[in-house]
Amino acid sequence: MQDCGGSSGGGSWGGGFDAAPPPPGSASDPAAWDEQSAIPTRTLPGQPRPRTGGMPFDAELDMSELDDRERPGPTWTGRSRELSRAHMVVRSRRMCYTGKRILIAVHLIDDRPVRLAGKVYLCDYDSDGMYKVGLDLFPLPDAPHVLDWFAKHT
Repeated sequence: MQDCGGSSGGGSWGGGFDAAPPPPGSASDPAAWDEQSAIPTRTLPGQPRPRTGGMPFDAELDMSELDDRERPGPTWTGRSRELSRAHMVVRSRRMCYTGKRILIAVHLIDDRPVRLAGKVYLCDYDSDGMYKVGLDLFPLPDAPHVLDWFAKHT
């Protein structure tokens, strides 16, 4: 039987267990890891971008879902909750299916509404009949129906 370093032979257990633990806060200390350290700095083509936390943003919105032919459907209202350069989180009474494309007119105080478009990546029930909808922002479509919708709501 082979000695594993238990009671006789120095007690090294393969040479790694007698070593001192890493100092607190070092890169090899798991307690020092945070959520940001797990986010890759680069993404490969075709992979989704990591959604890092945006800034709190509260504004009234007009929203409309695009159909397969890029025609806007009925308009409903919502409120923005979070905004970054790549995504937006809103609260809405209407549930939106993942993958659907949404037109957004952001109504700011004392300014013209800002035109945005996003693709739904998250839709969860929040509370009081409201849904939390996460949108990955993308460039506005050039379809004439889209331009007409923005002309009515901006």
